Amino acid sequence: MNKFSPDTSEQYRPIIERWILRTLIDLRGYTLMNMNYGLEEYDKVLIFIGLERLIDKYEDDRLEKKKLRKILKPLHKKNASLRDLKQGPLFNNMDKLAELIGMNNTEKELLSFCMILNTVREIENVTEILGSLSSANIINALAVILDIHTTKVRKALASDGLLHRTGLVRLSRDTGQLFYQLTTFTDMSEVLLDD
Repeated sequence: MNKFSPDTSEQYRPIIERWILRTLIDLRGYTLMNMNYGLEEYDKVLIFIGLERLIDKYEDDRLEKKKLRKILKPLHKKNASLRDLKQGPLFNNMDKLAELIGMNNTEKELLSFCMILNTVREIENVTEILGSLSSANIINALAVILDIHTTKVRKALASDGLLHRTGLVRLSRDTGQLFYQLTTFTDMSEVLLDD
């Protein structure tokens, strides 16, 4: 499987959409989008969540952020009502790995997110909207995106935590974009996403 596989995007679409919408609405990522010159910069994310019509409609016109929020809110609400989003090989393999090494639910959620972040371009693109973040802000962003209490995320990503000790996920203490601040084993996504 190569990085940014369309198969992975489709297989995990509902959970990816949830993470994208939480980033745009709950983290107010939509307010950070520069829409003065159209929406082309965000085309992959908007297409993924079914809003491709906005790209053409606002090619030359400015889309007001309030209007974008109004468009995103119903999508967010609809996606939030979906259940059983954790289906597929990744989540099956995550359960097996958790059993082997004793990961808790927070650690499984974080590792699952990182595997998809490293594989699906739209997640990387939407987290880029958040800009450069400190490690504390990354922890807060992950807590919102994954709907996990900040304290649990902080503990799971601590240098004495299981994810860090095993090298499964390491949080850089530098400031930067979320995608670049979470490091995982090279090619581990391919293994965990495989049947």
